[in-house]
Amino acid sequence: MEAARKLAQNNEIDDMACLRQTFVEEASSFLEACEESLMSLEDVDRRVEALADIFRAYHTVKGSASAIGCKDLAQFAHAAEDCLAAFRKYPERITDDGIRALLQANDAMRVRLRTIEHAPQTDADWDVGMVRTTLLQIRSAVENSSEVRKSPHLVAVKTVSEPEPADHKNHAKPANLALKIDSARVDAVMDMVGELVVIKSQIAASLSHISLDQRLRTLIAQLDKSVRELHERTLSMRMISLRSTFLKLQRSIKDVSHKLGKSVQFEVQGEDTEIDRAMVERIADPLMHLCRNAVDHGLESPEKRLAAHKKAAGTISLKAFRKGELVLIEVADDGHGIDRQSVIKKAIDRRLLAPDANTEALTEQDIHNFLFSPGFSTAEKVTDVSGRGVGLDVVKANITAINGTIEVKSTPGQGTLFRLCLPLTTAITDGIVVTVGDNPFILPLEVVIGFFESQAVDIVPLEEGCQLARIKDVHYAFIRLGDYVGIEQDSQGLVILIEALGRKVALQVDRVLGKTQVVLKPIGTAVGSTEGLGGAAVMGNGKVALIIDVAGLATLSERIQQARLGASNADESCQQEAGT
Repeated sequence: MEAARKLAQNNEIDDMACLRQTFVEEASSFLEACEESLMSLEDVDRRVEALADIFRAYHTVKGSASAIGCKDLAQFAHAAEDCLAAFRKYPERITDDGIRALLQANDAMRVRLRTIEHAPQTDADWDVGMVRTTLLQIRSAVENSSEVRKSPHLVAVKTVSEPEPADHKNHAKPANLALKIDSARVDAVMDMVGELVVIKSQIAASLSHISLDQRLRTLIAQLDKSVRELHERTLSMRMISLRSTFLKLQRSIKDVSHKLGKSVQFEVQGEDTEIDRAMVERIADPLMHLCRNAVDHGLESPEKRLAAHKKAAGTISLKAFRKGELVLIEVADDGHGIDRQSVIKKAIDRRLLAPDANTEALTEQDIHNFLFSPGFSTAEKVTDVSGRGVGLDVVKANITAINGTIEVKSTPGQGTLFRLCLPLTTAITDGIVVTVGDNPFILPLEVVIGFFESQAVDIVPLEEGCQLARIKDVHYAFIRLGDYVGIEQDSQGLVILIEALGRKVALQVDRVLGKTQVVLKPIGTAVGSTEGLGGAAVMGNGKVALIIDVAGLATLSERIQQARLGASNADESCQQEAGT
C-alpha cells in the first residue's frame, strides 16, 4: 500500500509539473502578444481592440495561474486586469504613463513565469509592490478624473505595410492549427537534409561521366527535385518573422527616449519578413544597440531640432526586406548625422590616426571604419545608455560571425543609416562553381546575371589600381576573384556579371564548372584570413569549396565607382584650368 501511495504521489507530481510547463508556454505566448498590443495603445484607431485583447489575455493568465497554485501571479494579474478595466471604460484617458505602467506589469509577469516551472509558490525575489501601487494609482486617476494628462516625451509608432484587400474581413480563411515542435528536432531534420544534399551531389558527380539510360536520368532528376522541395519545406519550419524582434526594439526606443527626454516617431516596415530562427537570435542584440545609438547619438534634443528647422520629434525607421537569398535590415534616423571632425579627434586620441595625418584625404568609408574600432565612442560622458566602450565593434563582430555585413551612410544635418546584409539562412544554397587555378569557389546563383569571354570585355584602368570593365558600352566595377581572395590569377578566363545589393560587378574567374547545391558551413579561424569569404561547403566530388562573400564585392564595387567619380572630377578640373 505504501508503495502504491508513493507511486500515486509521484504521478501527481509529474502531472503538476506538466501542467506548469504547459501554463508557462501558453502564458508566455499571451504576454508576448500583449506587449505588441500595449504598444499599439498609442494608436487611437486600434486602442479599443487592443484593450480587449490584453484584457482577455490577463484574464486567462489569472485563471490559469490560480489553477496551478500560483496565487501571487493570479492576484497581480487581477490588479493589472482592474487597471485595464478602467481604461476600457475611459479609453480616451490613456496616457504615456499609463502605458508605461502596464508594460512594467507585463514585464513583471514574464519574470515570474520564468520561475514557476520549479518554484510555483510565491517567489521571495519577486517584488512587485511598486508596480502594483503604480497600477492602483493609474486606475484611480482614470476613474476619478476627466482630464487627459500626457507625458511630454512620447514615442509614436507608424507601421508601413501593404494595403489590405477590401474583402479581407469578409473572406477570412480559417486559422491553421499550430503544432509545437522542439526546435532541436527541426535542427536535426535540417542537418539530415543537408547530408542528403551532399549525398545527392556525390551521386550526380559520380554518374556524370557515365552514359545513362533515359529512365535513370529521369529518376535522378526527380531525386534532385524532391531533395530541393524537402529542403525548402524544412527550411520554412525554421523561418520566423521579425515582428517579435521589431516589437522589442520599439519598446527599447520608447524606454531610452523617455530616459533621455527625446520625442521619437518610430516607423516600421517589413516586420513580416522571415528569416532563419537561428539568425534572429544572433541579430537581436546588434539591432538593439543600433536603435539605442540612434536615439542617443543620432537624434538631437527637441530644442536643437527646432533650432535647425526640424520637427521637435525625431524619426527612427526600421526596415526589413528580402533581396534574393539575402535579408537587408536598415536602421535610420533623421538626426544630425556623423560628425566627421569628432570622429577624427577621437581617432587621434585613441592613436588610430597620427596627429599629423592628412585628414582631408580620408574618405567617408575611412571615417565610418573608425566607428567599428574596439572601444570607440564619441560620447562626452559615460551613462547607462552610451560611452561605456561597448560599441559598434561588438555589433560588427556579431554580424560577421553569421556571414553578414554592415555598412553606414550618413549625411550631415540629415541623418544616418546602418544597413545589415544577412544571409537568409546558414543552411543550404544554390550556387555556381568557379575556379581560380585549382581552387574551387561557389558564387550564389541568384546574383549571377550573365557570362562573357574576356575578349568581349575592355578593361579601363583607374587610379589606385582600380579598374572598370566595359561590356556592351556600359562600364562596371571590375574585380579579379584572385585579387579578392588573395590568390594569384594569371589567366584571362571568363567574366561573370553579377548584381550584389543593387550594384553590378564584373567578376573575372578562370573557369565556370557548373551549378550545384551545397550545405553552408562556417569557416574556422585555423584557415587564416577569411576576408572575402562567406563560408565553406563540401562538393559532390568530396572537395571543399569556399563561398564568395557577395556583400564584400558590393562594398568593393562602391569604392571603385568612387574612384571613377574622383577621376572624372579631376579630368573636369584639368579641362577647366586648361580652358582658362
